[in-house]
Amino acid sequence: MLKRLAGFPAGTVGVEVVDELTAHDYADVLIPALEEAIGAAPDGKASVLYIAGPKTIGMTPGALWEDVKFGFTHLRDWKRIAIVSDADWYGHTLDAVGWLVPGEVRVFKNAELDDARAWIVD
Repeated sequence: MLKRLAGFPAGTVGVEVVDELTAHDYADVLIPALEEAIGAAPDGKASVLYIAGPKTIGMTPGALWEDVKFGFTHLRDWKRIAIVSDADWYGHTLDAVGWLVPGEVRVFKNAELDDARAWIVD
């Protein structure tokens, strides 16, 4: 399940994954939120705070596919993406394929949530 977080300025989106991220989460929550943020951003580039805390168990193959499709559709629409998680694989994945991701991407530990939020709204 994906829940949208409140209190972000125009052009930014905050979301938190609880349990498992599904294709329905993309269709119902994430894609509309991202399209809204891209449209509201003064430069047309959105920033995202993605929290995958201790209650996150992963993502379905359908969710991964939706992520890839949306990312390629909006290649030039990203300013900053902050991933907040204590799971080491996020950082390892970013080290391996980060050059493919448009915009700036950083991984923060759960204890650094405030830093991550400040970074995307800067």
